[in-house]
Amino acid sequence: MTQVTEVSLHVKCPICGLEKDINVPAYVFESKQFGALKIQIPKGSVCAEHQFLIYVDTKGNIRSYETSDFHLPTAIKHEEKKALLKITDFVGMVGEFATLNVIHALLLDLPIYLVQTKFDPEMLEQMEKTINNTLTALLPGFFKNHNDLRIIDRKELYGFRQTDLILAIDQFGYILICPWEINKFEIEQEILEKVLKLDDFKQQKIIFQQLLTTFFRKLNYVGDLLLKQEVISIDDLKSEFKKTFMQKRVSNYEIELIKAVLTHRFKKDTSKIQQKAFNKLKESLW
Repeated sequence: MTQVTEVSLHVKCPICGLEKDINVPAYVFESKQFGALKIQIPKGSVCAEHQFLIYVDTKGNIRSYETSDFHLPTAIKHEEKKALLKITDFVGMVGEFATLNVIHALLLDLPIYLVQTKFDPEMLEQMEKTINNTLTALLPGFFKNHNDLRIIDRKELYGFRQTDLILAIDQFGYILICPWEINKFEIEQEILEKVLKLDDFKQQKIIFQQLLTTFFRKLNYVGDLLLKQEVISIDDLKSEFKKTFMQKRVSNYEIELIKAVLTHRFKKDTSKIQQKAFNKLKESLW
């Protein structure tokens, strides 16, 4: 069995101040050549009551902390013989932050890799099949993905680059490769919070599909606008969303997520969606 080298980090809870040393696999740092690593600290790792994120540089120095108001119900252990995996169970396996990244990758239809250090082919083949069966069951027909989640070992991970359009996480929930720099997944977190209020998979599936259906309506709406208009102002788009979908608030993140999904999943050119100030400048030039 391969021995995993670990790096010790001295972590202080930013909420209650409790301190503790935790161990992080060294390969997490090897996969990040520059910038800061985002590492989720679940409840019980440092203190019993709080979970938060730490930002660590490539030398293992903690640069900053971020608290989270997101609360998870007690995770249920995965049983190997299950045909489907409840979302609650998946969160219990890899953690909340990694799950939010997975939902983001699913929306964009990007390849997802789960990196395992203990590689039991038979067990992992069953796990991979179970996770993919779950994703197939969760996603509505109009939102089917072209990429199955794959479970790989670390050697295969080294064949990828940090710039590749993939998501790679390990069994501890550490983000090894991702093409985005997002600290707060607003839409994905809203989806996950609503789903995790339910414990039954069928109920989780219904809510998940309802939320994706609403999101898909917005994608279609923007897609139609792209066909009809030369330029779409972000401010005007927000106003249209408020009227059409009866939203009180439309965030910049939601607009950027819609642009990203249209670009990556549906291969649409979203360059027409621009800031209003730029539009006015453009009009004045003509």
